[in-house]
Amino acid sequence: LPDSVLNIIPYKDSATYTFQHSNGHLLTFKSVRENELQYNTAECGNITENSYYINTTRLSCEYPSINIDMFLYQLRNGNVEFDFFINQSQFYVTGEGVELNLPKTDSVLIGNRYYKNVYSIQNKAFSDGDSFADSIYYNTTEGILKIFVRNGESYIIHN
Repeated sequence: LPDSVLNIIPYKDSATYTFQHSNGHLLTFKSVRENELQYNTAECGNITENSYYINTTRLSCEYPSINIDMFLYQLRNGNVEFDFFINQSQFYVTGEGVELNLPKTDSVLIGNRYYKNVYSIQNKAFSDGDSFADSIYYNTTEGILKIFVRNGESYIIHN
């Protein structure tokens, strides 16, 4: 994948990132990032014509157990697809080229800092219970800025 696509996800491999829960507790997430060649043999059985690279990033927190999985890939037409999974929640984003097809806010105050070019991404999948995320704020410079949980709790980036 070219850097222009990889830069949509700013997280580095083997790094740690901190989020603050709405109750004040700090949570540390460890990252793993890797590229993998995927094959789609549904069309004509020609593996080389239907292969693509997918970039996978996982942020994981041991306690409480929270996994954030991000999958980024570029289609043959040059457009990107970007999927998030936060525990049971799914967020799906498409892009024209490397520009994400989402509403973008010029700036948002999160914690005590303003962040620019913030995307608001809504949960696209059904999930039982009330402990899953229903939306997130995201930008391509810092990554996930805020996770809104359905039960009123939230997690914000902690710098």
